[in-house]
Amino acid sequence: MHFRILGSFQAGMDGAMMPLGGVRKRRLLACLLPNANRGVATHRLLDVLWPDEAPRTAPKRVGNDDRGGLRLDLAHLAMDTSVALLTCAPGYQLRVEPDAVDLFPRTAP
Repeated sequence: MHFRILGSFQAGMDGAMMPLGGVRKRRLLACLLPNANRGVATHRLLDVLWPDEAPRTAPKRVGNDDRGGLRLDLAHLAMDTSVALLTCAPGYQLRVEPDAVDLFPRTAP
């Protein structure tokens, strides 16, 4: 699994690109990737997903719709457990190998 956030925003595995879906799903992934393997607070995600004003139902929508949809997309594309979207206090964490994100320096083999 690999993610490109420098330049064109893309995700894929073995040459197959993952459709990144709508605006909120793309924003969610774009917020989680630079913070890979670290928790991101729900209130921070709400600010990213709804920059103007979050609806009253926003926390539930992040938990159910956005996170659930992204989790399913990642599980479908990454057949192994190299990528996982986890719920952790105080929000969510995207667990991913650092080498899979172009933002992070590659480690020597």
